[in-house]
Amino acid sequence: MDYRENVPLYKIVLAGDVGVGKTSIFQRYDKDRFIEHDDSTFGMDKLTKLLTVDGKQCKINVWDTAGMERTRSLTSNYYRNAHAVIFVYAIDDSYSLAVLHNWVQDVDKDAKMALKFLVGNKVDLADESSEVDKKQAELFCKNSGLHSQYHVSAKTGAGVKEMFYDIAKLMVHNTKAAHLNKDVFAIAENEDSKTTKSSNCC
Repeated sequence: MDYRENVPLYKIVLAGDVGVGKTSIFQRYDKDRFIEHDDSTFGMDKLTKLLTVDGKQCKINVWDTAGMERTRSLTSNYYRNAHAVIFVYAIDDSYSLAVLHNWVQDVDKDAKMALKFLVGNKVDLADESSEVDKKQAELFCKNSGLHSQYHVSAKTGAGVKEMFYDIAKLMVHNTKAAHLNKDVFAIAENEDSKTTKSSNCC
């Protein structure tokens, strides 16, 4: 008889303005690749990964809006039951940080229990290209009630895997996330941790 255990599923959504690199972060984490996008993508995608965090297995379900924010059509269905939201800005675009307050307001309304994080993308750029300094990002986090911030490069992959692992770890040890989590997967002990991807919306 196969040994089986319940594995919690945590929903993580990426939010932010067009062109900040949400889809690039998504693809880097999903397939460990970077595709230069001349035009913003449009649609919705999600992936699921099985992780082992401090000896405990969990699944994270990462959602990417891929340009749908242009229509402001993201509704409560997108944020519903989210355990964490990652707000993405580009370090070479100060406006992309300032405009995030719109998404923070949406999440505060539609996913009140979600943990909130800030991530600055494009850290591969030279320092002189940066329009957002550390103090600005810290102030935004403080004023918006965000848990913590990260800096990554979807282009080089720097910090991407580490960010998702750290967020998964925080959710595993977070009682709010445990309370929110109504979905669990029963998996075999030796189940492959291969990433799966689906375009279906729940």
